[in-house]
Amino acid sequence: MTKLRVSRDIACLVLLVIGVPAASALQDASSKGGAPIPANDAIADPAVDALAARIVAATRLENVQVVALDAPINTQAPLEIPLDGRTLSIALYPHSLRSPDFEVLVPDGNGGLTPYAAPPITTYRGVVAGQPTAQATASVIDGELHMMIRLSEGDTWYVEPAAEVLDDVTAEWHFAYRADDITPSDASCGVDETMRGVPIVENEPSGGLRGVGLGRTEIGFDADFEFFTQNGSSVDATVADVEMILNNVSLIYQGEVGICYAITTIIVRTSAAADPYSSTDASTLLCEFTDHWNHFVTAGRDVAHLMTGKELNGSTIGVAWLGVVCGPSFSNCSGGPLDYGLSESRFDHPFSTPLAERIQITAHGLGHNWNAENCDQAGNSCSGVSDCGIMRSFITGATSFSSCVRGVIAAHRDTRTCLEDCFNPTYVDFRTGAAGNGSPGDPFPTVGLGVVYVPVGGTVIVASGTYPENLLLRKPVRIQGSGGSVIIGN
Repeated sequence: MTKLRVSRDIACLVLLVIGVPAASALQDASSKGGAPIPANDAIADPAVDALAARIVAATRLENVQVVALDAPINTQAPLEIPLDGRTLSIALYPHSLRSPDFEVLVPDGNGGLTPYAAPPITTYRGVVAGQPTAQATASVIDGELHMMIRLSEGDTWYVEPAAEVLDDVTAEWHFAYRADDITPSDASCGVDETMRGVPIVENEPSGGLRGVGLGRTEIGFDADFEFFTQNGSSVDATVADVEMILNNVSLIYQGEVGICYAITTIIVRTSAAADPYSSTDASTLLCEFTDHWNHFVTAGRDVAHLMTGKELNGSTIGVAWLGVVCGPSFSNCSGGPLDYGLSESRFDHPFSTPLAERIQITAHGLGHNWNAENCDQAGNSCSGVSDCGIMRSFITGATSFSSCVRGVIAAHRDTRTCLEDCFNPTYVDFRTGAAGNGSPGDPFPTVGLGVVYVPVGGTVIVASGTYPENLLLRKPVRIQGSGGSVIIGN
C-alpha cells in the first residue's frame, strides 16, 4: 500500500489517487473510470427538433439546445458538453455543503421531529478545461445532470434533464440554455423597507467587527409538505433538490461577496398534518415560519430558509427579513430573531420553472437577509444602478450582484460576529478523537474529512503523525504538514 509522506510545513498539490477510498458517508467511493463521456451535438434531426420544441412549450424558454449524455451520468470522467458550436470539457468533483453536524429531520407522528438517515451527497463543483476562471456546479440526481456553467467571459449556461419537464423522455436527454433565453414572467419579490427588523438600531450585534474574508454561514432549511410533494413525495429527492439550489447559490456568494454556506439541518414535512405552515400570503407565511422556528426548532443556524411548494397569492414568489444575519431579537411577528426568508421555488404554474430562476429566487431572498434591498426600487443606497442583477425585484435568471449590492452585503458580513471561516484551509488532527468542524480549535480527526470539505484547490493542514486511512482523492487539493512529518496510509 502506498503511503503519502508530507514533510513539515511543506505543501503539496495532490492530483493522484492513493490507495482505496476510506469508509466515509461523505466521500464518493466509486471507482469507475474510462474515456470522456460522449455527448451528441444538437444536430439537424427532426426528432431532436421536435423534442426541443416540446421543451420550449413546457418551460417559457425561447430557445434550447438538446444534448444527449450517457446515462447514468459518469462523474469519474470529464463531461464533454457541446454548447453554442463548441464543446466544453468539464471535470466534476464531489462537493459537500453539509456542516459536520448535518442532520435531516422528519415528523415523528407525535408532533415532534425525528432524525432521518441522510441520503448520499449528490452535489459537485467543476472546472472547465482551458478556462481557468470558469466555474461549474452540478447535481447528479437519479443519474441525470443539473448544471450551471459560469464561463470565463461572463457567459452562463444551464443544463437540465429533459425528464424534468417532460414525462415520456429517457434519462440521456438534456437541454441547455442561457438566462437570456427565458421569457420574463411577472413573478416578483414581496420585500420592502417594512420588512426590516424593528427597532433597526438593534440590527448590529454587540462585539467587535469581523475581519474581512470568507464568512461561513450556517443555514437551516425547512421544506413544507407541498414542496415535498413536488419532489415526488421522497425525502431523499427533497434533500437533493434543496442542496442543488444551495450549491449554485453558494458558488455565487463565495465568488462575489466572500460568503459560503454550510447546511446544518433540513426539515422535510412529509404529511399535511405535520406541516405547521398554512398561509398562501407571503408575509403571513414568513411570520408563521419565523414564529415556529423561534419556538420549536433548536437547530443551530445563522439564517434559515423555507422552501415552499404553496402557490403564493398574487405575483409574489419570495419574501425575507432585511439585514438580520446573526441578528438579535426584534418586535416583528411574535418577537425573536428574524434571520429568515422563504422561496416559492417552483412558482411557474403550469410551466416548469427553469433552474436559472430557481437559483435567483433563493439567492435574492438571502441577499435581503444580508441587508441588500431591491435595487430597481426607490429609497435605498443602490436604487437605480444599471447592473441590478440578482437583487432586481422581478426574476430574470441573473447570476451576479451589482457592484453596489456587493458592497452592501460585504459591509453587513463584516459586522457579523457569528460567522466562521469557510472550509479553506481545513485542519486535521487525529488526536481530537471527535467529529470536529475543521477549524484550528476543533479540527477534523481524519484527512478524508478534511479533503471532503475543502474546496477545489484548497489546503488541508494536517498535524504531524500517522493517519492509517486510505484515500481516494477526487479533486486537486494541497495537503500541508504541520509540526512534523505526516504519514497517510496503512
